[in-house]
Amino acid sequence: NITLPEKPMTPFEKEKMELKASLFEINGVAAEYFHGMLTKSEKGGPGRAYFARRSIPKEVIREFCLGYVPDEWDGLVRFFQSKKMDLKKAAQAGLLIPKKNGGYYDRFRGRIIFPILNLRQQIMGFGGRVLDDSLPKYINTPETPIFHKGESLYGLHVAYKSIRDSHRAVVVEGYTDVLALKRHGFDQAVATLGTALTRQHVRRLKGYAKEAVVVFDADSAGKAAAIKSLSSFMNEGL
Repeated sequence: NITLPEKPMTPFEKEKMELKASLFEINGVAAEYFHGMLTKSEKGGPGRAYFARRSIPKEVIREFCLGYVPDEWDGLVRFFQSKKMDLKKAAQAGLLIPKKNGGYYDRFRGRIIFPILNLRQQIMGFGGRVLDDSLPKYINTPETPIFHKGESLYGLHVAYKSIRDSHRAVVVEGYTDVLALKRHGFDQAVATLGTALTRQHVRRLKGYAKEAVVVFDADSAGKAAAIKSLSSFMNEGL
């Protein structure tokens, strides 16, 4: 029954906290749109066909809240407007891009969508993959007050309990690698978000794992990245 003193927040700290809460809420609404497009809309056919080809089952789609967005300039804009969401803050969340002559358009178009969650099950950002050979193949949410690519690991929100129980993490390069391993019973898989493995990534894993198995792509770039990551693991004693 000891009362702990609470330090009052400054107006700046309060504003910062409120902005983060707004961005998490906006990302949650966007994830609802993307997931609904994949699972319920006629427009989601290409996305469903993609996951069927990759043999990703419905339960994995549901667990990872996977989505799809058709190749439209303002689908998400219109959805946000229907929900009375603040478009300026949606742009701050990295979901919309301002037009030069006013208004906004969607950042993610014609892509499979991978929500990136934290351990509180809040959506920090998104990754998007094209279905054809167009470039860039992948795009991510840009850096925002709630999303930092060099610190975030895809799939950790699902994998951390298994990593903690087994003391082992399996680190892969891509979103679909995590899903494929999950489908085959490897519950400890996490992925970097199209970036090199960083010290922050390793420190995050170190909180749950005693060892890591690095399974990068078998091409020369993947092998070089795996060797380069060795020093990061050794420096952290993992």
